[in-house]
Amino acid sequence: MTDVNNPAERSWKLLFRVVDTLRSQSQKKNPDPMKKITLARLRIMGCLFEHNGKSLMLKEIAEKFDFTPGAVSQTIDSLVQEGMVERLASPVDRRAVCIRLTREGEKIRNQLDRSFTESMEKMLKEMPKEKLEIFLEVLEYLLAGLQNRNKIRR
Repeated sequence: MTDVNNPAERSWKLLFRVVDTLRSQSQKKNPDPMKKITLARLRIMGCLFEHNGKSLMLKEIAEKFDFTPGAVSQTIDSLVQEGMVERLASPVDRRAVCIRLTREGEKIRNQLDRSFTESMEKMLKEMPKEKLEIFLEVLEYLLAGLQNRNKIRR
């Protein structure tokens, strides 16, 4: 049961519901690529997508999300099997493995970006501009706070 007087509890539960709803709506619009897209897979694909076709070492991906290399490797294995990413030998370390999105992976990632953007546009179109600006500022503030907290812990 949600304690409506506890803003921390209410906030995280609302954020999770928003993310789940966004993902659910995107799955309905793009059923094939979304069938197997978990949050972990989406995060890994997004990380690779942000590097504009360059490969990343598996270890770098794991560190970025504070996952174990083993957990990332399992997710990467399934993405490789589906043709979304490819494993490459590292040019600097023979023991290391680099990961890169394939063309199919980039195509799916683009579809997902469009789908999420369209869903958000529909949700936000009724929101008054002043509230939208406040909403965006709050999200940026939360993200900055989380990123700073993670830096302090390391």
